[in-house]
Amino acid sequence: MSFRLRSACWPRPFGQACLPVAKDFLRFQERTFDTLLRLVNNEFGSITLACVPTAATHLIPEVLPQFIDIYPGVDLRLLDDNSRSIERMVLAEEADFGICSHFVEDGRLTADLIMEDEYGLVVNATHPLARRRSLRWNEVMTLPLLGSAAHQQLAYYADAPSLPTPHVFISNMISLLSLLERGMGAAVLARLAIPPHYEGQLRFVPIVAPRIQRKLVLLKLAKRSLSVPARHLVDLIRARANSLRSK
Repeated sequence: MSFRLRSACWPRPFGQACLPVAKDFLRFQERTFDTLLRLVNNEFGSITLACVPTAATHLIPEVLPQFIDIYPGVDLRLLDDNSRSIERMVLAEEADFGICSHFVEDGRLTADLIMEDEYGLVVNATHPLARRRSLRWNEVMTLPLLGSAAHQQLAYYADAPSLPTPHVFISNMISLLSLLERGMGAAVLARLAIPPHYEGQLRFVPIVAPRIQRKLVLLKLAKRSLSVPARHLVDLIRARANSLRSK
């Protein structure tokens, strides 16, 4: 196929004809090996994450660019919903895992703590109570509160007083925050329920005596293991949550 001339090796006509085929074969082998390696490392496929708005605004934006850089071949689907719906989605295997509050023990699920924040009153920055450093629950009870998922969740805390039934209930967090921004009432929410871009428009006033902590957990099926990329995503989320805790 070739002959030697001094130190160089030149292909003969038959070798020249075979060379493009050999190069294509080697490139095909390289692509095949790379594909198999990525399959072994779970670098393909998809992940569905269901989370409450707090995670969608405070955790995911910082984590997502890192994850995409590490796993560009993995499709990520993000579902933003309330805690009750997220539990249902995880149980129905519509989501690989969820980040939410979890109150009722269920042997089919595992719940690992991700982060905590406290409940307080959220009002427009011009509201008379906006400058208060803290409030007591008996002061909050007399206010015309807007109802939300947080309003319902407080019923699961033994130390929380029974808040009056609100005349207006808003299930969508964006709608609720928009009303609060316009000065239409007040709402009891967890501190990190307020997205960062509302700073300056809304005020969070902690409610004390007693202080009540919301717990957000990583929720998944007990008998289902997460893929390698999903576990890496969880690690990134935990690291971000830890950085918020240290601030």
